[in-house]
Amino acid sequence: MRIIVFLIATQVVGCAAFWWSEPMIQPREDVSAECLNPPSDNPCLFYQCLERRFPCGANEYALKVGHHFCIKKNQHLPFFTPNGTKWLNETNICIRESLIPTYQLDETSCANIRTVGQNVMLDCINHRSDTGMDFCRFVGSNAAQYAELITIDDVSRLTSLGNPRIAARMIVNGAYCGGELLRNRLADLAGGFNDAVGSLLHIYQGLSSRWTNFWN
Repeated sequence: MRIIVFLIATQVVGCAAFWWSEPMIQPREDVSAECLNPPSDNPCLFYQCLERRFPCGANEYALKVGHHFCIKKNQHLPFFTPNGTKWLNETNICIRESLIPTYQLDETSCANIRTVGQNVMLDCINHRSDTGMDFCRFVGSNAAQYAELITIDDVSRLTSLGNPRIAARMIVNGAYCGGELLRNRLADLAGGFNDAVGSLLHIYQGLSSRWTNFWN
């Protein structure tokens, strides 16, 4: 039930986002070879480089989402299975490399960085490694670790940028793939998000019975 309400809430948050034409930004520093190939002891450098080249601020994609999740995933790597670690590393690399063309642009806007960043996250978590590991298998074989990786703060960071699809994917597909332990954990997390934005259950009561069989 809480996951159903979470889906409704994320759709309302997404629809409430007000789109306007944001100004174009000229590069503030040159493209750096070190940024394109970050050193192993600073694998998340790229997002700081992206922010320095096209400054958008601490509440935009490069720092609030890209750099935050890169750091957090790397901190949690030792706790995942070997195949899970490989999949997570590949996902990190996929996101970074998919953002390089945006980093190399002669001009862009914060809105474009935000949109491209969120789209590549969705694309990259759909990848399948050569071990057969995909998002669902990753979550299913690392349920307890995944539960520690996604918190209400993380969901808030994702939805604050106006696109609820990534948060919905992580919550709903995570609950579907992660078994009872993760399903209960993510249901609580979805409930916490609903509390934060105001419960919409009374408006959409009629939908719950229609979706019950789908999520059970």
